[in-house]
Amino acid sequence: MTFEQLFLEYIELSEFMQSEHEIRNKKNRYDNHIKLVLGSKDIQDIKYKDVQMLLNNLIHKKELSVKTAKNILSIVQVCFNYAIKNDYIDKNPCSNLIYPKYNNKYDINVSKNDIKSLIDSIFEFENETMKDIFLVALHGRRKNEILSLQWNQIDLDLKIYNIPPQKNKSRKNDYHKMTEELYQMFLRRYNEASKIGFAKRLDFVFVNPNTLTRYQDISKSFNKLKISAGIKKMRFHDFRHILGTYAIAKKVPIEHISQALGHSSIGVTQKYITRDSGISKDVLDVFFSDFKE
Repeated sequence: MTFEQLFLEYIELSEFMQSEHEIRNKKNRYDNHIKLVLGSKDIQDIKYKDVQMLLNNLIHKKELSVKTAKNILSIVQVCFNYAIKNDYIDKNPCSNLIYPKYNNKYDINVSKNDIKSLIDSIFEFENETMKDIFLVALHGRRKNEILSLQWNQIDLDLKIYNIPPQKNKSRKNDYHKMTEELYQMFLRRYNEASKIGFAKRLDFVFVNPNTLTRYQDISKSFNKLKISAGIKKMRFHDFRHILGTYAIAKKVPIEHISQALGHSSIGVTQKYITRDSGISKDVLDVFFSDFKE
């Protein structure tokens, strides 16, 4: 049995016990990070060193965070646990993997000029759909929350949008009032989608013209945005870190920031408090005034 056969068997059995979102995440992580390295190998031949090398490559070559790499390797581990329960193998090669130490506190590594350039590059981005996706990201939404956004989550009359429990980490309804920028963007997209019959309640707000369904991967456009902005190291998730860190420095109440970012608890938001406010108020003024313009 190859690892890919094992993975597909595990997924088939798990589809009734896990959410669609969890299954999709596991499939995406397998396809993007695991398949090429382990997929064709016989599970009997996969050793500890193979899995440790996969982990090392994720962190050092792909430059993923330790936390992300750990989440990816957890898929490998759970598949081997499943194999042991079925007597396919005797022991799990993922046992005793060595992870670098990591700190959950996150340091923003973009400067005042980087932020201004990033905002300029978003509003000048040639692909209007991607520009709109990045605009929602500037409002603190996670990538999957944006790409899976459907019209039944948007209330243009009340100017409110909702991230339902199955689409967010807090696992509860997460309502947000729209800024005027968001409202105008959603209104424009709704009118355009209505003309071609893509504004039904379950239709996606951001539709890939090649597949006529939601986007699965926008890394090429995001990389193009970073190049345009002159920013070398930035993850999509850093939109949230920028907003959280700067809002703390601006002395916005932590409860408000927690709500804006859709955190499950204020404790999650606390990691921004220890950041050096020396990225100071004038940076905040630049960020929010440029964004408003």
